[in-house]
Amino acid sequence: MYVCLRCEKQLDLYTFIECAKHSINMDESPCPYCKQGSVVELDDVIAPTVMELRRKGYETMFSCGGHWYEEMPIIQIVFLFGCDEVPDVTDLPDGFFSIIIHYPFKEEDPKDVTEQLEILCEIKAGTIPDKMTEINSRCISLLKWAERLPTFEQASYLKELQDGLNDKQAL
Repeated sequence: MYVCLRCEKQLDLYTFIECAKHSINMDESPCPYCKQGSVVELDDVIAPTVMELRRKGYETMFSCGGHWYEEMPIIQIVFLFGCDEVPDVTDLPDGFFSIIIHYPFKEEDPKDVTEQLEILCEIKAGTIPDKMTEINSRCISLLKWAERLPTFEQASYLKELQDGLNDKQAL
């Protein structure tokens, strides 16, 4: 599925290819409808979750809905910014876990390190129908998790309040 990350309009493959001709980055093309968003390819099964997270202000960099034809499919969402700008992952759905990856922000300065948060779920079902069922079930549970999250602004405000309470208690 090809969708604009700003206006959320879906494009067919032909329209996406036409947009991509005018783009420097083939993976992100300018939206022909809103002219401000980027059109990207999303796996159908994870697209609703990615769009919900983005509506709430959580910027994603990569996602994968898992593919039934792989030996061990992985459902994955990678967040764009450092770990202070991502949702609370203490209450992930069953089967999901999070990892933080540290990598150099600039190749010329390996000491300048940034963090990236990834949410993952490994699908362990054996047969193709079982893999497809588990992928769909896990993606639905991840969408329900995303729907329960506060917006990024609400989460930031709550974190500031909690930090202020912790500071007062420390005195």
